[in-house]
Amino acid sequence: MKMPKLPLVLLALSLIGACISIYQTQHFFELKHGLGGFDSFCNMSSAMNCQAVESSRYAEFIPGKPLSAFAAGGYLGLLFTVLLALLVPALRREASVWVLVGGAVAAGFSLTYLYVMSQRLGVYCILCLTVDAINFLFLLLSFLWWREERKSGVALDGTRLRNSLLPLAIGGLLLPFLVSAALNPGDPEPQEVADFVESFFNSKIYEVPAEKGLATIGPENAPIVVTKFSDFQCPSCKRGALILHPLLIRYAGQVKFVYRNYPLDQSCNRKITRPLHPYSCEAAKIGVCAREQGKFNEVYEAFFEHQEEIGVKTSPVNIGIGAGLDSKQLETCLGKPETLAKVQSDIEEGIALGVEGTPTFFVNGRKIDALYPVAVWRRIFDEILRGKK
Repeated sequence: MKMPKLPLVLLALSLIGACISIYQTQHFFELKHGLGGFDSFCNMSSAMNCQAVESSRYAEFIPGKPLSAFAAGGYLGLLFTVLLALLVPALRREASVWVLVGGAVAAGFSLTYLYVMSQRLGVYCILCLTVDAINFLFLLLSFLWWREERKSGVALDGTRLRNSLLPLAIGGLLLPFLVSAALNPGDPEPQEVADFVESFFNSKIYEVPAEKGLATIGPENAPIVVTKFSDFQCPSCKRGALILHPLLIRYAGQVKFVYRNYPLDQSCNRKITRPLHPYSCEAAKIGVCAREQGKFNEVYEAFFEHQEEIGVKTSPVNIGIGAGLDSKQLETCLGKPETLAKVQSDIEEGIALGVEGTPTFFVNGRKIDALYPVAVWRRIFDEILRGKK
């Protein structure tokens, strides 16, 4: 028997949509837990940035469960429904009805989230746009299939109609939670988060100097100021940077991030008495020079992305140049005494504030000297934005 063309195309579209949505769900949880990188293949420009969309509150359909997981479940449900129609031709008429309904729902979500991206976020996700295109094409083809089956003259059967709904119902209602559970590395216990947050707000408030000329990201008058004392060779500092990265995206415009150098290197830090990170003072100076060239963010990310290569495969200077620094300007800057003086000024500020290791954060003056989970940071930020001091 000849296989109908439209269901086969719909089957292929469902499979492609499911694969993209499962990847997006994995990416969502990587960002949520600070396990992703600083960049993504689909971060193409300031207007086309997947991380900005997937880090936003609109990415969650219900708290903790991303929209992409529901898209994946819906696609798999549609795939099973179309497959059922192909395997059991007697159900084809009824299955075409539910596939059309599923396609209409998917297209409705696409229209809603196109509005969100264009009017609320001001940024687009190429993977989301691909899924939207699949949804609109799926709706058109499912309508053509439904019309084709309607013209066949086969009457709708109520029992078969209910039976053919089962795969779509399982996909739409159950699979999103299974997909999320499979891809979520695990959330901290709510009580643990609450204890961390309570401890933070009960801690001492330090007077953290807001000096001019420091490397910063975010608006000057942001309600949340995060000052980080860090070492580019410190593995925990890299982890801390990856935890903060999605937060700076999610709370863009509400957080000012200030970077302060605290290299664990005895060549510039008087508190370090033995060899620890022998290239971190040089890296810190390159960070100072990067700010002068307007490329601190690029160099900051490059040092952490290539941290394991420093002193093994390449030098801090080569990493800085690879991130876009002008080599001649960098050489001149590194030779200036004031460059080292700026690094040592950061170190002395850190010592005065009681910094003993890296990374150490100060959030509106309150110290965090541990790697809190992203969920704790989000709770702290939300409390501050709600007016808790």
